[in-house]
Amino acid sequence: MKRLLGVFLLLSLVISPVFAESFNWEALSDEELLIISSEIDDELSKRAVSKERKLISGTYVVGKTIPAGSYIVYSPETYEEDSDDHVWLYVYKTEEEYKNSDSFDIVVFGYFVNKPHFLYLEEGYVVQIYRGELIFQLQL
Repeated sequence: MKRLLGVFLLLSLVISPVFAESFNWEALSDEELLIISSEIDDELSKRAVSKERKLISGTYVVGKTIPAGSYIVYSPETYEEDSDDHVWLYVYKTEEEYKNSDSFDIVVFGYFVNKPHFLYLEEGYVVQIYRGELIFQLQL
């Protein structure tokens, strides 16, 4: 994946005059955009610019799209306690368990309503966010 991004960045530098006006982000798939976003987040975190990242509804692999570590996770939105409007979070131990999600061998299964949660993510875990976005604040 990093090689793909490296090739993409190299090509964009070589043919940058073509993109001088604007870049057609719509031409990229959701997966490609997530890869680029993750690489940017990783570089920013290496520079100590931010240890916090907002993850939108989607699936993320720990060690590939987000780093392993201890997090405080919370929703940036405020929801009514008895409302169905909340963000669901699933964390699977492996990509295989994620693919066979009917196995119910889930590390975390829950929803976020107005309070932060502590979460430890190991490399290889699969994080799935459903219906919304969550802030993942890496604890050092």
